[in-house]
Amino acid sequence: MLGVDRDEGAVTGVLTALTLAEELDPRLDAVLDAAADASELPARFIYLTAADGRRLHMARARSGPVAIDQHSPSWAQPGSVTSSTTGEGASEATAAMPPIEMAIDQAREQRSMPTAAGLMHALPLELGDELVGLVLLGPLKDGGQLGGRQRRRLSALMPALAALARQAHREQTLRDEIAALTSREEVARRLAGSTLEVDRLVTVLLDLAVRSTRSDGGFVAVIDAQHADLSIRARTGLPDDFLDPDFSAGHGAFDWDLAGELGTLGLRDIEWASSNGIDSILAVPLIENERPLGVFALVSFTNTETFSEANLALLETYSEQIRLMLDNSRLFAEFRRRYLDSLRGLATSLDARRPHTVRHHMHVGEVATSLAERLGAESPEIESVGLAAAIHDIGLLAITETEAFAADQEHPLIGAGMVEHLPLDPAIGEAIATHHEWYDGWGFPRGLRGAEIGRHGRILAVAEFVVERIEAPAPLGVGDAARLVSELQLRRGSQLDPEATDAAVEMIASSTLPAGLSQHLREDEGT
Repeated sequence: MLGVDRDEGAVTGVLTALTLAEELDPRLDAVLDAAADASELPARFIYLTAADGRRLHMARARSGPVAIDQHSPSWAQPGSVTSSTTGEGASEATAAMPPIEMAIDQAREQRSMPTAAGLMHALPLELGDELVGLVLLGPLKDGGQLGGRQRRRLSALMPALAALARQAHREQTLRDEIAALTSREEVARRLAGSTLEVDRLVTVLLDLAVRSTRSDGGFVAVIDAQHADLSIRARTGLPDDFLDPDFSAGHGAFDWDLAGELGTLGLRDIEWASSNGIDSILAVPLIENERPLGVFALVSFTNTETFSEANLALLETYSEQIRLMLDNSRLFAEFRRRYLDSLRGLATSLDARRPHTVRHHMHVGEVATSLAERLGAESPEIESVGLAAAIHDIGLLAITETEAFAADQEHPLIGAGMVEHLPLDPAIGEAIATHHEWYDGWGFPRGLRGAEIGRHGRILAVAEFVVERIEAPAPLGVGDAARLVSELQLRRGSQLDPEATDAAVEMIASSTLPAGLSQHLREDEGT
Protein backbone atom coordinates (compact mmCIF):
# COMPACT_ATOMS: atom_id res chain seq x y z
CA MET A 1 0.00 0.00 0.00
CA LEU A 2 2.88 2.33 0.71
CA GLY A 3 4.10 1.81 -2.86
CA VAL A 4 0.65 2.54 -4.28
CA ASP A 5 0.34 5.74 -2.22
CA ARG A 6 3.75 6.84 -3.40
CA ASP A 7 2.80 6.21 -7.05
CA GLU A 8 -0.42 8.18 -6.66
CA GLY A 9 1.50 11.02 -5.06
CA ALA A 10 3.96 11.09 -7.95
CA VAL A 11 1.13 11.21 -10.48
CA THR A 12 -0.54 14.01 -8.53
CA GLY A 13 2.77 15.93 -8.49
CA VAL A 14 3.20 15.58 -12.23
CA LEU A 15 -0.36 16.74 -12.93
CA THR A 16 0.18 19.70 -10.60
CA ALA A 17 3.28 20.66 -12.60
CA LEU A 18 1.17 20.40 -15.76
CA THR A 19 -1.30 23.00 -14.52
CA LEU A 20 1.02 25.36 -12.63
CA ALA A 21 4.29 25.67 -14.54
CA GLU A 22 4.33 28.08 -17.47
CA GLU A 23 7.78 27.41 -18.98
CA LEU A 24 8.83 24.21 -20.72
CA ASP A 25 11.91 23.37 -18.65
CA PRO A 26 10.17 23.17 -15.22
CA ARG A 27 7.54 20.87 -16.70
CA LEU A 28 10.14 18.60 -18.24
CA ASP A 29 12.06 18.63 -14.98
CA ALA A 30 8.88 17.41 -13.25
CA VAL A 31 8.70 14.53 -15.72
CA LEU A 32 12.33 13.60 -15.16
CA ASP A 33 12.18 13.91 -11.38
CA ALA A 34 9.05 11.76 -11.17
CA ALA A 35 10.60 9.12 -13.43
CA ALA A 36 13.87 9.13 -11.48
CA ASP A 37 11.98 8.77 -8.21
CA ALA A 38 9.97 5.83 -9.55
CA SER A 39 12.96 4.08 -11.14
CA GLU A 40 15.49 4.94 -8.38
CA LEU A 41 18.05 5.75 -11.11
CA PRO A 42 20.13 8.98 -11.00
CA ALA A 43 20.57 9.96 -14.65
CA ARG A 44 17.52 10.93 -16.68
CA PHE A 45 17.07 12.40 -20.13
CA ILE A 46 13.87 13.34 -21.97
CA TYR A 47 13.42 13.42 -25.74
CA LEU A 48 10.50 15.04 -27.53
CA THR A 49 9.21 14.26 -31.00
CA ALA A 50 10.59 16.65 -33.63
CA ALA A 51 8.35 18.61 -36.01
CA ASP A 52 8.96 16.12 -38.84
CA GLY A 53 7.49 13.26 -36.75
CA ARG A 54 10.39 10.94 -37.63
CA ARG A 55 12.94 11.59 -34.91
CA LEU A 56 13.34 12.47 -31.26
CA HIS A 57 15.49 15.33 -30.02
CA MET A 58 16.90 15.60 -26.48
CA ALA A 59 15.03 18.42 -24.74
CA ARG A 60 16.23 18.18 -21.14
CA ALA A 61 18.83 16.29 -19.07
CA ARG A 62 19.23 15.97 -15.32
CA SER A 63 22.11 13.88 -14.00
CA GLY A 64 25.28 13.95 -12.02
CA PRO A 65 28.70 12.81 -13.35
CA VAL A 66 28.53 9.44 -15.07
CA ALA A 67 31.58 7.54 -16.27
CA ILE A 68 31.73 6.88 -20.01
CA ASP A 69 31.02 3.26 -20.82
CA GLN A 70 33.90 2.14 -23.02
CA HIS A 71 31.87 -0.88 -24.12
CA SER A 72 29.07 1.19 -25.69
CA PRO A 73 28.46 0.39 -29.34
CA SER A 74 30.05 2.61 -31.96
CA TRP A 75 26.71 4.17 -32.97
CA ALA A 76 26.28 5.55 -29.48
CA GLN A 77 29.61 7.36 -29.37
CA PRO A 78 29.58 9.90 -32.26
CA GLY A 79 26.18 11.31 -31.27
CA SER A 80 27.16 11.82 -27.66
CA VAL A 81 28.31 15.07 -26.13
CA THR A 82 29.59 15.95 -22.70
CA SER A 83 28.21 18.43 -20.22
CA SER A 84 30.09 19.91 -17.30
CA THR A 85 28.91 20.41 -13.76
CA THR A 86 30.82 22.33 -11.16
CA GLY A 87 30.11 21.89 -7.46
CA GLU A 88 30.96 24.56 -4.90
CA GLY A 89 34.60 24.14 -3.88
CA ALA A 90 35.00 21.17 -6.19
CA SER A 91 36.83 20.64 -9.43
CA GLU A 92 34.93 20.40 -12.69
CA ALA A 93 33.51 16.98 -13.55
CA THR A 94 32.43 15.78 -16.97
CA ALA A 95 29.27 13.77 -17.54
CA ALA A 96 28.78 11.55 -20.56
CA MET A 97 25.55 12.02 -22.45
CA PRO A 98 23.35 9.84 -24.67
CA PRO A 99 22.87 10.78 -28.34
CA ILE A 100 21.33 14.18 -29.04
CA GLU A 101 18.88 12.66 -31.54
CA MET A 102 17.50 9.25 -32.42
CA ALA A 103 15.03 7.78 -34.90
CA ILE A 104 11.42 7.19 -33.82
CA ASP A 105 11.64 3.50 -34.75
CA GLN A 106 14.68 3.08 -32.55
CA ALA A 107 12.80 4.57 -29.59
CA ARG A 108 9.75 2.37 -30.11
CA GLU A 109 11.61 -0.92 -30.36
CA GLN A 110 14.09 -0.82 -27.47
CA ARG A 111 13.49 -1.03 -23.73
CA SER A 112 17.17 -0.93 -22.82
CA MET A 113 19.54 1.22 -24.81
CA PRO A 114 23.37 1.23 -24.77
CA THR A 115 24.77 4.78 -24.86
CA ALA A 116 28.02 6.60 -24.10
CA ALA A 117 26.61 7.21 -20.60
CA GLY A 118 26.01 3.50 -20.02
CA LEU A 119 23.08 1.15 -20.47
CA MET A 120 19.79 3.06 -20.15
CA HIS A 121 16.20 2.00 -19.55
CA ALA A 122 13.98 3.47 -22.30
CA LEU A 123 10.48 4.57 -21.30
CA PRO A 124 8.39 5.54 -24.36
CA LEU A 125 5.83 8.25 -23.61
CA GLU A 126 2.77 7.13 -25.55
CA LEU A 127 -0.77 8.43 -25.77
CA GLY A 128 -2.74 5.86 -27.71
CA ASP A 129 -0.74 5.20 -30.88
CA GLU A 130 1.12 8.53 -30.63
CA LEU A 131 4.72 8.56 -29.39
CA VAL A 132 5.14 12.01 -27.87
CA GLY A 133 8.55 11.47 -26.29
CA LEU A 134 11.01 9.17 -24.59
CA VAL A 135 12.66 9.14 -21.17
CA LEU A 136 16.04 7.45 -20.71
CA LEU A 137 16.90 6.38 -17.14
CA GLY A 138 20.14 4.91 -15.93
CA PRO A 139 22.75 3.72 -15.82
CA LEU A 140 21.37 0.21 -15.39
CA LYS A 141 23.30 -2.37 -13.42
CA ASP A 142 22.88 -5.98 -12.34
CA GLY A 143 22.09 -7.46 -15.71
CA GLY A 144 20.65 -4.34 -17.22
CA GLN A 145 17.06 -4.74 -15.98
CA LEU A 146 14.77 -2.72 -13.75
CA GLY A 147 13.12 -4.49 -10.86
CA GLY A 148 9.43 -5.35 -11.04
CA ARG A 149 8.49 -2.65 -8.52
CA GLN A 150 10.26 0.09 -10.52
CA ARG A 151 8.63 -1.07 -13.76
CA ARG A 152 5.15 -1.03 -12.19
CA ARG A 153 5.65 2.46 -10.80
CA LEU A 154 6.89 3.76 -14.15
CA SER A 155 3.96 2.09 -15.90
CA ALA A 156 1.54 3.85 -13.56
CA LEU A 157 3.26 7.18 -14.18
CA MET A 158 3.57 6.88 -17.96
CA PRO A 159 0.17 8.33 -19.01
CA ALA A 160 0.65 11.39 -16.80
CA LEU A 161 4.24 11.84 -17.98
CA ALA A 162 3.17 11.57 -21.61
CA ALA A 163 0.32 14.05 -21.15
CA LEU A 164 2.62 16.51 -19.44
CA ALA A 165 5.33 16.17 -22.10
CA ARG A 166 2.90 16.61 -24.98
CA GLN A 167 1.09 19.58 -23.46
CA ALA A 168 4.30 21.34 -22.46
CA HIS A 169 5.86 20.76 -25.86
CA ARG A 170 2.80 21.99 -27.74
CA GLU A 171 2.54 25.15 -25.64
CA GLN A 172 6.25 25.90 -25.98
CA THR A 173 6.11 25.34 -29.75
CA LEU A 174 3.21 27.78 -29.97
CA ARG A 175 5.10 30.34 -27.87
CA ASP A 176 8.18 29.93 -30.07
CA GLU A 177 6.11 30.43 -33.22
CA ILE A 178 4.49 33.56 -31.76
CA ALA A 179 7.90 34.90 -30.75
CA ALA A 180 9.29 34.22 -34.23
CA LEU A 181 6.32 35.93 -35.89
CA THR A 182 6.64 38.88 -33.50
CA SER A 183 10.35 39.16 -34.27
CA ARG A 184 9.73 39.07 -38.03
CA GLU A 185 6.95 41.66 -37.70
CA GLU A 186 9.26 43.92 -35.70
CA VAL A 187 12.00 43.66 -38.34
CA ALA A 188 9.49 44.36 -41.09
CA ARG A 189 8.17 47.34 -39.14
CA ARG A 190 11.69 48.70 -38.76
CA LEU A 191 12.34 48.13 -42.44
CA ALA A 192 9.28 50.12 -43.45
CA GLY A 193 9.33 52.49 -40.49
CA SER A 194 12.86 53.75 -41.00
CA THR A 195 11.70 55.32 -44.26
CA LEU A 196 8.01 55.87 -43.68
CA GLU A 197 8.52 57.58 -40.31
CA VAL A 198 10.85 60.17 -41.85
CA ASP A 199 8.43 60.74 -44.73
CA ARG A 200 5.50 61.13 -42.33
CA LEU A 201 7.30 63.68 -40.15
CA VAL A 202 8.57 65.63 -43.17
CA THR A 203 5.01 65.75 -44.50
CA VAL A 204 3.70 66.99 -41.13
CA LEU A 205 6.30 69.80 -41.04
CA LEU A 206 5.59 70.70 -44.64
CA ASP A 207 1.85 70.91 -43.92
CA LEU A 208 2.50 73.12 -40.87
CA ALA A 209 4.68 75.42 -42.94
CA VAL A 210 2.00 75.75 -45.62
CA ARG A 211 -0.72 76.49 -43.07
CA SER A 212 1.30 78.97 -40.99
CA THR A 213 2.39 80.99 -44.05
CA ARG A 214 -1.00 80.72 -45.76
CA SER A 215 0.64 79.25 -48.82
CA ASP A 216 -1.36 77.07 -51.17
CA GLY A 217 1.03 74.14 -51.20
CA GLY A 218 4.60 72.97 -51.10
CA PHE A 219 7.02 70.11 -51.55
CA VAL A 220 10.25 68.68 -50.19
CA ALA A 221 12.64 67.15 -52.71
CA VAL A 222 15.49 64.90 -51.51
CA ILE A 223 18.73 63.84 -53.14
CA ASP A 224 19.04 60.15 -53.89
CA ALA A 225 22.43 59.29 -52.38
CA GLN A 226 23.01 56.50 -54.89
CA HIS A 227 22.21 58.42 -58.06
CA ALA A 228 22.67 62.03 -56.84
CA ASP A 229 19.25 62.93 -58.31
CA LEU A 230 16.59 65.07 -56.65
CA SER A 231 13.04 63.77 -56.46
CA ILE A 232 9.98 64.95 -54.55
CA ARG A 233 9.58 62.96 -51.34
CA ALA A 234 6.69 64.86 -49.71
CA ARG A 235 4.05 67.21 -51.11
CA THR A 236 0.90 68.93 -49.95
CA GLY A 237 -1.68 71.23 -51.59
CA LEU A 238 -0.41 70.60 -55.11
CA PRO A 239 -2.89 69.73 -57.87
CA ASP A 240 -2.83 66.28 -59.43
CA ASP A 241 -1.56 67.68 -62.74
CA PHE A 242 1.31 69.55 -61.08
CA LEU A 243 4.46 69.02 -63.13
CA ASP A 244 7.51 68.15 -61.04
CA PRO A 245 10.39 70.56 -61.59
CA ASP A 246 13.63 69.69 -63.31
CA PHE A 247 16.28 69.69 -60.59
CA SER A 248 19.27 69.39 -62.92
CA ALA A 249 22.17 71.64 -61.96
CA GLY A 250 22.92 74.39 -64.48
CA HIS A 251 19.72 74.21 -66.53
CA GLY A 252 16.95 73.01 -64.17
CA ALA A 253 14.06 74.93 -62.64
CA PHE A 254 16.23 76.48 -59.93
CA ASP A 255 19.46 78.41 -60.04
CA TRP A 256 21.63 76.55 -57.56
CA ASP A 257 24.49 78.98 -58.05
CA LEU A 258 22.71 81.54 -55.88
CA ALA A 259 22.30 79.20 -52.92
CA GLY A 260 25.66 79.94 -51.37
CA GLU A 261 25.27 83.73 -51.44
CA LEU A 262 21.58 84.30 -50.71
CA GLY A 263 20.59 81.16 -48.81
CA THR A 264 17.73 80.55 -51.27
CA LEU A 265 17.32 79.12 -54.70
CA GLY A 266 16.54 81.40 -57.59
CA LEU A 267 13.81 80.44 -60.03
CA ARG A 268 15.30 79.91 -63.46
CA ASP A 269 12.54 78.10 -65.38
CA ILE A 270 9.73 80.69 -65.63
CA GLU A 271 7.93 78.56 -68.21
CA TRP A 272 7.69 75.65 -65.75
CA ALA A 273 6.23 77.97 -63.07
CA SER A 274 3.75 79.46 -65.52
CA SER A 275 2.59 76.10 -66.85
CA ASN A 276 1.81 75.06 -63.26
CA GLY A 277 -0.09 78.30 -62.55
CA ILE A 278 2.40 79.40 -59.86
CA ASP A 279 2.17 83.07 -58.81
CA SER A 280 4.99 82.91 -56.24
CA ILE A 281 7.43 80.32 -54.91
CA LEU A 282 9.98 80.29 -52.11
CA ALA A 283 12.58 77.54 -52.39
CA VAL A 284 15.11 76.92 -49.62
CA PRO A 285 18.13 74.63 -50.06
CA LEU A 286 18.63 72.02 -47.34
CA ILE A 287 22.38 71.85 -46.74
CA GLU A 288 24.41 70.03 -44.08
CA ASN A 289 28.14 70.80 -43.82
CA GLU A 290 28.17 72.08 -47.41
CA ARG A 291 26.50 68.83 -48.52
CA PRO A 292 23.19 69.39 -50.37
CA LEU A 293 20.38 67.24 -48.97
CA GLY A 294 17.41 68.60 -50.89
CA VAL A 295 14.99 71.47 -51.48
CA PHE A 296 12.13 72.81 -49.34
CA ALA A 297 9.64 74.88 -51.38
CA LEU A 298 6.38 76.74 -50.68
CA VAL A 299 4.06 77.60 -53.56
CA SER A 300 1.19 80.10 -53.99
CA PHE A 301 -1.20 79.97 -56.93
CA THR A 302 -3.42 82.96 -56.01
CA ASN A 303 -1.55 84.90 -53.31
CA THR A 304 1.21 87.20 -54.54
CA GLU A 305 2.02 88.77 -51.17
CA THR A 306 5.59 88.50 -49.97
CA PHE A 307 6.40 86.47 -46.88
CA SER A 308 6.45 88.44 -43.61
CA GLU A 309 9.45 88.49 -41.31
CA ALA A 310 7.58 86.24 -38.84
CA ASN A 311 6.76 83.77 -41.61
CA LEU A 312 10.36 83.70 -42.73
CA ALA A 313 11.43 82.93 -39.14
CA LEU A 314 8.94 80.05 -39.07
CA LEU A 315 10.23 78.82 -42.39
CA GLU A 316 13.75 78.80 -41.03
CA THR A 317 12.58 76.61 -38.11
CA TYR A 318 10.70 74.22 -40.35
CA SER A 319 13.53 73.91 -42.85
CA GLU A 320 16.02 73.32 -40.01
CA GLN A 321 13.90 70.46 -38.61
CA ILE A 322 13.47 68.91 -42.04
CA ARG A 323 17.20 69.24 -42.67
CA LEU A 324 18.00 67.49 -39.36
CA MET A 325 15.64 64.60 -40.10
CA LEU A 326 16.96 64.10 -43.60
CA ASP A 327 20.54 64.25 -42.36
CA ASN A 328 19.82 61.76 -39.57
CA SER A 329 18.19 59.47 -42.11
CA ARG A 330 21.28 59.78 -44.30
CA LEU A 331 23.59 59.10 -41.33
CA PHE A 332 21.63 55.98 -40.37
CA ALA A 333 21.73 54.74 -43.94
CA GLU A 334 25.48 55.35 -43.91
CA PHE A 335 25.81 53.45 -40.62
CA ARG A 336 23.87 50.53 -42.09
CA ARG A 337 26.07 50.51 -45.19
CA ARG A 338 29.29 50.60 -43.16
CA TYR A 339 28.08 47.94 -40.74
CA LEU A 340 27.22 45.58 -43.60
CA ASP A 341 30.58 46.37 -45.23
CA SER A 342 32.25 45.41 -41.94
CA LEU A 343 30.34 42.11 -41.87
CA ARG A 344 31.40 41.42 -45.45
CA GLY A 345 35.00 42.12 -44.47
CA LEU A 346 34.74 39.77 -41.49
CA ALA A 347 33.26 37.08 -43.72
CA THR A 348 36.23 37.50 -46.07
CA SER A 349 38.66 37.12 -43.16
CA LEU A 350 36.76 34.01 -42.07
CA ASP A 351 37.21 32.54 -45.55
CA ALA A 352 40.95 33.29 -45.49
CA ARG A 353 41.56 30.86 -42.63
CA ARG A 354 41.69 27.90 -45.04
CA PRO A 355 43.20 27.91 -48.54
CA HIS A 356 40.23 26.19 -50.18
CA THR A 357 37.69 28.70 -48.79
CA VAL A 358 39.47 31.96 -49.64
CA ARG A 359 36.57 33.22 -51.81
CA HIS A 360 33.81 31.11 -50.28
CA HIS A 361 31.34 33.90 -49.41
CA MET A 362 31.94 35.71 -52.68
CA HIS A 363 31.32 32.55 -54.71
CA VAL A 364 28.22 31.60 -52.72
CA GLY A 365 26.90 35.11 -53.34
CA GLU A 366 27.51 34.82 -57.08
CA VAL A 367 25.81 31.43 -57.33
CA ALA A 368 22.90 32.48 -55.13
CA THR A 369 22.12 35.61 -57.16
CA SER A 370 22.41 33.62 -60.40
CA LEU A 371 19.98 31.02 -59.05
CA ALA A 372 17.55 33.72 -57.96
CA GLU A 373 17.67 35.24 -61.44
CA ARG A 374 17.03 31.85 -63.05
CA LEU A 375 14.06 31.34 -60.74
CA GLY A 376 12.51 34.59 -61.93
CA ALA A 377 13.07 36.65 -58.78
CA GLU A 378 12.59 40.42 -58.92
CA SER A 379 15.55 42.75 -58.40
CA PRO A 380 14.89 43.44 -54.66
CA GLU A 381 14.74 39.69 -53.93
CA ILE A 382 17.92 39.05 -55.94
CA GLU A 383 19.68 41.80 -53.99
CA SER A 384 18.48 40.36 -50.66
CA VAL A 385 19.62 36.84 -51.57
CA GLY A 386 23.03 38.21 -52.56
CA LEU A 387 23.43 40.12 -49.30
CA ALA A 388 22.42 37.11 -47.20
CA ALA A 389 24.90 34.94 -49.11
CA ALA A 390 27.70 37.48 -48.67
CA ILE A 391 27.54 37.13 -44.86
CA HIS A 392 25.77 33.79 -44.36
CA ASP A 393 28.43 32.18 -42.13
CA ILE A 394 29.29 35.31 -40.12
CA GLY A 395 27.92 33.65 -36.97
CA LEU A 396 30.95 31.32 -36.93
CA LEU A 397 33.06 34.24 -35.69
CA ALA A 398 31.18 34.10 -32.39
CA ILE A 399 32.02 30.42 -31.84
CA THR A 400 35.28 29.29 -30.29
CA GLU A 401 37.06 26.30 -31.77
CA THR A 402 36.37 24.27 -28.61
CA GLU A 403 32.64 24.57 -29.32
CA ALA A 404 32.53 22.67 -32.61
CA PHE A 405 29.11 21.15 -31.91
CA ALA A 406 27.68 24.56 -30.97
CA ALA A 407 29.24 26.07 -34.09
CA ASP A 408 27.34 23.65 -36.31
CA GLN A 409 24.06 24.04 -34.48
CA GLU A 410 24.02 27.72 -33.52
CA HIS A 411 25.98 29.79 -36.04
CA PRO A 412 23.01 30.35 -38.41
CA LEU A 413 20.95 31.89 -35.60
CA ILE A 414 23.91 33.90 -34.30
CA GLY A 415 24.56 35.26 -37.79
CA ALA A 416 20.90 36.19 -38.25
CA GLY A 417 20.98 37.96 -34.89
CA MET A 418 23.84 40.16 -36.11
CA VAL A 419 21.56 41.82 -38.70
CA GLU A 420 18.10 41.49 -37.16
CA HIS A 421 18.10 45.02 -35.71
CA LEU A 422 18.88 46.69 -39.03
CA PRO A 423 16.09 47.99 -41.28
CA LEU A 424 16.65 45.29 -43.89
CA ASP A 425 14.42 42.92 -45.79
CA PRO A 426 13.41 40.35 -43.10
CA ALA A 427 14.14 37.57 -45.61
CA ILE A 428 17.89 38.34 -45.30
CA GLY A 429 18.09 37.32 -41.65
CA GLU A 430 15.72 34.42 -42.29
CA ALA A 431 17.96 33.12 -45.08
CA ILE A 432 21.03 33.26 -42.83
CA ALA A 433 19.12 31.47 -40.06
CA THR A 434 17.83 28.68 -42.34
CA HIS A 435 20.61 27.97 -44.84
CA HIS A 436 21.42 24.68 -43.05
CA GLU A 437 17.82 23.49 -42.92
CA TRP A 438 17.02 20.50 -45.13
CA TYR A 439 14.04 20.40 -47.45
CA ASP A 440 12.89 17.12 -45.84
CA GLY A 441 13.23 18.47 -42.29
CA TRP A 442 16.50 16.80 -41.26
CA GLY A 443 18.55 19.99 -41.09
CA PHE A 444 19.30 22.40 -38.25
CA PRO A 445 18.91 24.45 -36.14
CA ARG A 446 15.09 24.15 -36.09
CA GLY A 447 14.29 21.15 -38.28
CA LEU A 448 12.15 23.14 -40.70
CA ARG A 449 10.96 21.52 -43.89
CA GLY A 450 9.62 22.47 -47.32
CA ALA A 451 7.85 25.82 -47.49
CA GLU A 452 8.60 26.42 -43.80
CA ILE A 453 12.03 27.44 -45.08
CA GLY A 454 11.85 30.77 -46.90
CA ARG A 455 12.80 30.82 -50.58
CA HIS A 456 15.92 32.88 -49.82
CA GLY A 457 17.14 30.18 -47.42
CA ARG A 458 16.41 27.36 -49.88
CA ILE A 459 18.32 29.14 -52.64
CA LEU A 460 21.23 29.87 -50.30
CA ALA A 461 21.42 26.22 -49.23
CA VAL A 462 21.78 25.04 -52.84
CA ALA A 463 24.33 27.75 -53.63
CA GLU A 464 26.50 26.84 -50.65
CA PHE A 465 26.33 23.13 -51.47
CA VAL A 466 27.52 23.78 -55.03
CA VAL A 467 30.39 26.00 -53.90
CA GLU A 468 31.50 23.68 -51.11
CA ARG A 469 31.59 20.66 -53.39
CA ILE A 470 33.60 22.52 -56.03
CA GLU A 471 36.07 24.02 -53.54
CA ALA A 472 36.36 21.04 -51.19
CA PRO A 473 39.89 20.13 -50.01
CA ALA A 474 39.41 16.81 -51.85
CA PRO A 475 37.76 18.12 -55.03
CA LEU A 476 35.38 16.25 -57.32
CA GLY A 477 37.92 14.29 -59.33
CA VAL A 478 39.50 17.12 -61.23
CA GLY A 479 36.34 19.15 -60.84
CA ASP A 480 33.97 16.67 -62.46
CA ALA A 481 30.80 18.54 -63.53
CA ALA A 482 28.91 15.30 -64.18
CA ARG A 483 29.54 14.08 -60.66
CA LEU A 484 28.41 17.39 -59.17
CA VAL A 485 25.18 17.17 -61.16
CA SER A 486 24.71 13.59 -59.92
CA GLU A 487 25.19 14.67 -56.29
CA LEU A 488 22.70 17.51 -56.71
CA GLN A 489 20.12 15.18 -58.23
CA LEU A 490 20.69 12.68 -55.42
CA ARG A 491 19.84 15.37 -52.83
CA ARG A 492 16.96 16.89 -54.79
CA GLY A 493 13.87 16.87 -52.58
CA SER A 494 15.69 15.55 -49.53
CA GLN A 495 18.45 17.98 -48.53
CA LEU A 496 17.84 20.55 -51.26
CA ASP A 497 14.84 22.39 -52.68
CA PRO A 498 13.83 20.72 -56.00
CA GLU A 499 13.24 23.96 -57.94
CA ALA A 500 16.52 25.58 -56.85
CA THR A 501 18.37 22.29 -57.46
CA ASP A 502 17.04 22.10 -61.02
CA ALA A 503 18.22 25.67 -61.61
CA ALA A 504 21.70 24.77 -60.34
CA VAL A 505 21.83 21.70 -62.60
CA GLU A 506 20.91 23.90 -65.58
CA MET A 507 23.69 26.35 -64.69
CA ILE A 508 26.26 23.56 -64.55
CA ALA A 509 25.00 21.87 -67.72
CA SER A 510 25.06 25.14 -69.65
CA SER A 511 28.49 26.13 -68.26
CA THR A 512 27.09 29.38 -66.84
CA LEU A 513 28.53 29.13 -63.35
CA PRO A 514 30.43 32.25 -62.23
CA ALA A 515 33.90 32.41 -63.77
CA GLY A 516 35.70 31.79 -60.49
CA LEU A 517 33.98 28.41 -60.15
CA SER A 518 33.53 27.22 -63.72
CA GLN A 519 37.30 26.95 -64.20
CA HIS A 520 37.34 24.18 -61.57
CA LEU A 521 34.83 22.06 -63.46
CA ARG A 522 35.18 20.02 -66.61
CA GLU A 523 33.16 17.39 -68.35
CA ASP A 524 34.54 13.95 -67.58
CA GLU A 525 35.63 13.00 -71.07
CA GLY A 526 38.17 10.31 -70.32
CA THR A 527 36.19 7.98 -68.14
